[in-house]
Amino acid sequence: MRVSAVAWIALAVTVLMAQPVGAHWLYVAGTPPQADAKAKIYCEADYHDGPIHAKAEQIVYFKGEGSDYDYEQYHGGTPKDGVTYFWNFGDGGTSSLQNPTKAFLPGTYTVTLTVNDVGSYYDDSQEAQDTVGVEVVAEVTVDISSPTYPNNKFAFNWASPGVCDIACTATSNPSDYQPCIAWYIVPITGSTTSYTPPKGPSITIRYTTLPSANAQFGEKTMSASAAGGVDIQAASIFFALLGTNHPSTGVPSEQEPFNWYYYWDQTTASFGTHHFDWNYQVSSYGETYWDTEEEPPKWRSRIGPSSYGPATYGSETHYPGEESDGIDTFARVCRHEQKHLDIMPVWWPGGPGTEIDHDQGVGDGVPDLVELMEEELGYSPLLVDSDGAGFRDSEDYACDREVWWNLGAGDSQDWASPGHQW
Repeated sequence: MRVSAVAWIALAVTVLMAQPVGAHWLYVAGTPPQADAKAKIYCEADYHDGPIHAKAEQIVYFKGEGSDYDYEQYHGGTPKDGVTYFWNFGDGGTSSLQNPTKAFLPGTYTVTLTVNDVGSYYDDSQEAQDTVGVEVVAEVTVDISSPTYPNNKFAFNWASPGVCDIACTATSNPSDYQPCIAWYIVPITGSTTSYTPPKGPSITIRYTTLPSANAQFGEKTMSASAAGGVDIQAASIFFALLGTNHPSTGVPSEQEPFNWYYYWDQTTASFGTHHFDWNYQVSSYGETYWDTEEEPPKWRSRIGPSSYGPATYGSETHYPGEESDGIDTFARVCRHEQKHLDIMPVWWPGGPGTEIDHDQGVGDGVPDLVELMEEELGYSPLLVDSDGAGFRDSEDYACDREVWWNLGAGDSQDWASPGHQW
C-alpha cells in the first residue's frame, strides 16, 4: 500500500501548488514480507521547509491521498479494498474525511494523517502516517482611546518631573488572549517608561521626566502583541508650551525659561546669540541692550517671555503687516535681535550714543553719519521715526536687513502644546 497526504492554506478559489517541500518517506514493514506501506506529506508553507502558518480562526484546507498498493498489484493484479483516512489535528479534534477543513486557536500543533488499507490481498491491515506542523497566531489590533487616531497626541504635564500618560486599548482575536497582550513603545532618551498594568487589553503607558533634547519629542511607534500576532500604532509626544519643567540648565528655578524657549532654541527657528530674560516684558518681545553687568560691558540680545505669542511684524519691505505666532514669532524675534547685535557694536562700540557722530540726541538709534551717507534709507537725523510707521529708525534698519524667515519653516520641529503641530 502506498499513501500520501498533502496540506496547504487556501489563499484563493484556485490554488496552484508549487514544488513540494519538506517531503519525506516512512516505511512500515508488512506481512507477508512482500507487502509494505508508504506515506508522504507535502507542506506548502511560508518558509521553504517550515510549518504551515495561519491566523486564528482562519480555515486551513487539508488534502489526503492514498492508494492500495499491495503485493498482488506489484505482480499485475488489481487493487483490493479501499483506503481509510484519519486526521488528528493535535488540539483534540479529528476527522475521517479524505480532505477535511479546520480552524485553529492560536498555538503550535502537530497534525497527523493515518492512511489504512483496511484489507489487503493478504488479509492484513497496512497503515502509514505522516505529520505536518501548523502554527496559528492571534490577530491583535491597537486602539488608542485617549484620543483616537488621527488625534493621537499626548503632552507632558506641568509637574516636576513632568509625566505624559498614554491610555491604550487593544483587542485580540480570539478574545481569550486579551489578558496576554504585551505592549511596547519606543523610549524617550532622558525619560523613564512604565506600563500599568504590565499586560492586558487596557493599560496606561507613562513617560516620566522631560528629555533634554527637542528631537526626542514627536511620533513614537507603539505595538501590542499576543501569541505571535502584532499590531502597530503611533503616538505623538509634546511638551507644555508654558511649562518650566524641562531639564535644569543651572539657572535658579525662578529664572528658568519657558519650555518653548528651552526647546525651540535647539531648532532652526533659533538664530544668533541670545538669552531668555523674565524681566524683559515689553511689547517689542526682544531687545539688544548694553549690558553694564558684564565686565567689560558689552552688547547682548535677550528674548522676553512674550516672544512666543501673536505678533504683527515687519516693515514696508520685510513681512509688511504679516502676522506670526508661536515658533514663527520666536524665529523672527531671534533674527531681528541678531541684526541689532551685528550693527550696534559697530555703531556704538562704547555703548549707546558714545560715538562722536551721534544721533543728535533724538534717540532713533542710528548714527547721524549713517543716515546722511545712506540716503536711500530715507532717514532724517532729526527724526526718531522717519517714515512715521511707529518704529524708531534703528528698528526699521534692522528689520529691513535681518535674515528672512518663512512662516511655517519650523513647524516640523515644533512639539509645543499648544503649537503648530498640536
